[in-house]
Amino acid sequence: MLYDPRSGQPLTPGYFGHRVSTHMDAPEIEVIFVQSDDGYAAYGAKSIGEAGKIPAVPAIGNAIFNATGVRMKELPIRRDKLVGAFV
Repeated sequence: MLYDPRSGQPLTPGYFGHRVSTHMDAPEIEVIFVQSDDGYAAYGAKSIGEAGKIPAVPAIGNAIFNATGVRMKELPIRRDKLVGAFV
């Protein structure tokens, strides 16, 4: 999509022809179970689910930087902040 650099309003009518990523675009993931003798949780279990959330925000910030050349250093990243960086 093309946007007006001053107002941030879209200049194109929509996402016609834009390819949306799906689960089929994800790479193969190998699951490995690691044995542990850590006694802090039942059966030595450890939490790993939150670790996947951490890189999401920096990845989006880097995508914005790669697309616009502007590094956003404060959260949340909103359109008005991005447009303000160009003014």
